[in-house]
Amino acid sequence: MNVLLLFLLSTTILYVATLFRWRKAWQNTSEASLPLGAEKPFLSVVVALRNEADNIESLIKSLEGQTYPASHFEVILVNDHSTDNTEKLLKTHTGQRPNFKMINSGTPGKKIALREGIAQALGDVVVTTDADCLHHKGWLDTIARHQASLNPDMTIAPVAMVAGENRLSKLFELEFMALQMATAASAINNQPIMCNGANLTVRRRHHFHADLKDGYVSGDDMFLLMSLKKENGHIVFLKHRHALVTTLAPLELQEYLRQRSRWLRKATGYTQPNILTTATIMFLGNMAWPAAIFAGLCTMDLIPMLLGIVLFIVKYTSDYLLLKSGSEFYNIRTKHQDTLLLALLYPAMIVAIATMTLLRNRKKW
Repeated sequence: MNVLLLFLLSTTILYVATLFRWRKAWQNTSEASLPLGAEKPFLSVVVALRNEADNIESLIKSLEGQTYPASHFEVILVNDHSTDNTEKLLKTHTGQRPNFKMINSGTPGKKIALREGIAQALGDVVVTTDADCLHHKGWLDTIARHQASLNPDMTIAPVAMVAGENRLSKLFELEFMALQMATAASAINNQPIMCNGANLTVRRRHHFHADLKDGYVSGDDMFLLMSLKKENGHIVFLKHRHALVTTLAPLELQEYLRQRSRWLRKATGYTQPNILTTATIMFLGNMAWPAAIFAGLCTMDLIPMLLGIVLFIVKYTSDYLLLKSGSEFYNIRTKHQDTLLLALLYPAMIVAIATMTLLRNRKKW
């Protein structure tokens, strides 16, 4: 029992130390300074869509409303075998806009759809986003000026989930912001562990040279990241509010579990030590306190139960401080009743996601 308790204590210490390092990196980084009058690189925005008829009009409006000159960017919308009204709507909207183009993917799957869109891109700099995202009017201008200033191989940019009206959606919003803080801070520390294809800028050539693990139907973003890290590519995080894109948080538990299990399914293709180590620390840090309490209940021993309570308090404090430090940038309120409820439920959510992942067909979006 003493060995188990020492192990649980050690994992919590590693967890808290990791979050402290992330919080420090975030707080010590100011918003990006963007040069005025810089060159305007041509940007190719690529979006893969499947059964997104409900989002097309808002997506087109969001991209058309960019302050970046229309002559300096194109939008390639790739229809991946939609069975709803997506193709018809895309043809209608792209036919009215010279720098918008719609193509039909030849083979089903998001990864192939993106690859086919990128193959037709005219620009050296490719920006990917998702059909259910909305963008600040200065989104492309911010990305372009940042690209001209630093000339990175990959720019990881921020994504925020916006909660719906129910309580569950608020919890999902907070959980996603925690992932985003980890994404941002690790990249700031030159040790990137995550990125999100909903807001990712990569030089076009890397899409064709990288090992994108074709056995997975999606996951270009993370596999691109790993490939560029292996090649010592220049990877940066763009901390600027105008670079932030938003999407709606899931409203139902089943929708959340499907989304997270789809993300986790790709993790079997992750091979880099710092990604795997960090994931292990996060998992053990979240499971340590319930494991201690469970051990105490099984043995009717008060010491493990008290340790579990202490571990929870320490872990929760570090979680809250990290979320609080990012709340203003991501425009998300962090109330104790919400963050506390998320902390209490999260171990069960992890188990549910892992279980659903094992049962999920990796060939689906």
